[in-house]
Amino acid sequence: MNIIPDLYLVLVQILPFLVVIVGLKVILFDPMLAFVLERDVATRGVRHDAEALLAKAENMVGQYEAAIEKTRVEITELRTQRRAEANAEYQRLVTVARQATDLRVAEAMKQLGEVAAIARNGLAAESDGLAHDIAQQALGRKLEG
Repeated sequence: MNIIPDLYLVLVQILPFLVVIVGLKVILFDPMLAFVLERDVATRGVRHDAEALLAKAENMVGQYEAAIEKTRVEITELRTQRRAEANAEYQRLVTVARQATDLRVAEAMKQLGEVAAIARNGLAAESDGLAHDIAQQALGRKLEG
């Protein structure tokens, strides 16, 4: 039994193997590697573009939220201002109405006082005459005076 292989036989078996390896490299492995590298570059580019778009979108959302918050603050300030204006107008109208009512009440009190004075004078004069008549009837004679 011979342990050392035949060199010619080894070369004959290695040669088709090397031809197949070189052929596979040229036909299959190099194009596949180029495709995978191209796809990796494209994927990284798209991923970079997507990250840029995401950052831009987040920035726009931040601006939008800031604009909404600014508008809320402006609306709150405007609402507060309008409420204060309406309250001031309400107070002015109430004051005018109170003044007009106070004037009408004062005028009515003045007229009531005048009517009461006239009524008192009339009643005083009438009560003297009535008292005189009652006294005459109670005494049964004519009184002088």
